[in-house]
Amino acid sequence: MGCARTEGARRWAGRTRHEPLWLAVGLAGMAAVGYVSLVPMPPGPDVPLLDKLEHAAAYGALGLWFAALRPGWRWRGGWAAALVAYGALIEVAQGMTGYRTAEIADLAADAAGVGVGLALARTRLGALHRRLEGLWAVDTVAGRGAGGR
Repeated sequence: MGCARTEGARRWAGRTRHEPLWLAVGLAGMAAVGYVSLVPMPPGPDVPLLDKLEHAAAYGALGLWFAALRPGWRWRGGWAAALVAYGALIEVAQGMTGYRTAEIADLAADAAGVGVGLALARTRLGALHRRLEGLWAVDTVAGRGAGGR
């Protein structure tokens, strides 16, 4: 019986208490990126490379978000591959819209952003979800609930 408890503890090591919530927030972020990527672009200033910086920032944030959920390269590598594949899928979809264009440079910016996000997850930012949960717990202990008024 002791082995089962150890195996269960090992399986949950490094996970956050509200992992399903954080996963849902990340998936909502992916949906938002997909939406913004597929709607017609509003007119705006033509700033060189701004589009690539936007791609890198969006996918960097997603990469950090998912990589910070759990330690381990299997988890992080899986999400990195999934995010780059998602970027490729969006580029294909953009090419099919008639009002957006697919660019390999956008996909490269997506992949670079994911890489930066994974690198940032190895810093103190990797404890992002645990820190958020810590703030949540402080509010709950103080009797203000999860909303914290």
